[in-house]
Amino acid sequence: AVVYEVVGAERTVAGALEAVMPGGRVVLVGLHDAPRSLELRRVTADEMDVVGTRAHACGADLPEALRLLGSRSGRWTDIAPTMLPLERLVEDGILPMAERRSGRVKTLIDPWAAASRGRAS
Repeated sequence: AVVYEVVGAERTVAGALEAVMPGGRVVLVGLHDAPRSLELRRVTADEMDVVGTRAHACGADLPEALRLLGSRSGRWTDIAPTMLPLERLVEDGILPMAERRSGRVKTLIDPWAAASRGRAS
C-alpha cells in the first residue's frame, strides 16, 4: 500500500506514517517549511519505505495536468468510483479510511455536489 502525504505539515506526515500498512510506502510530496520531529520506530519495526519526490513547478506542471484532465474521455468511475459532496468528506470519506472500515483507494470530492454518487465503501 502507498500513502501520499501532500500537505507538508508535521501532523499530516505523522498521519501518513500511522495510516500506511506494514511493509507499505509513504511518499512525501508536500513541501516542508521547517524541520520536523517525528516518531520513526514504527517505520523500522514495520519495514516501511519513506521516499521523497521531485518538487513540481506549478507554472509548468499545472497547465499540462489540466490539459490531460480535459482530454480524458468518459467517466472517472474507473479511477475513483465514489464522489462525495464536501460536507460528507469527514464522515463518509476520512473516518472510514482512518478507522480502516473502507476499501476505497480514491474518492472524488465535489464541493458543489448536493449528494454522493457511486459505490459505497
